[in-house]
Amino acid sequence: MSFVDMTITRRHFEARYNQVGRCKLGDLAEIFGVDFDTAEHWADEIDRETHEQITAARRPLSSGGTTAGVGATAHRAAPASSTQP
Repeated sequence: MSFVDMTITRRHFEARYNQVGRCKLGDLAEIFGVDFDTAEHWADEIDRETHEQITAARRPLSSGGTTAGVGATAHRAAPASSTQP
C-alpha cells in the first residue's frame, strides 16, 4: 500500500472508529484491509488526539487576565467635536 493510500485509509478508519469505537476494532481492521496491530496503533493515536483536544478545550483562553464583565471596563472613543457653524 502506498503512503497516499495508507493516509486515505487511515482517515476513513478514523471516521468509522469515531462512530463505533474500540469494540469493533477487529471488524474495522478487516474492513480496511490492515492487520489488527496497525488498527490498534491507529486507535491509540486517535484516542490520544481526542484526549489532547478535550484537554485543550478545558484550558482557559487567557493566562490569568480578567474576563469581560468581571472587573472589565469599557473604553469609549472620545466624542467628535460638536461645533456647529
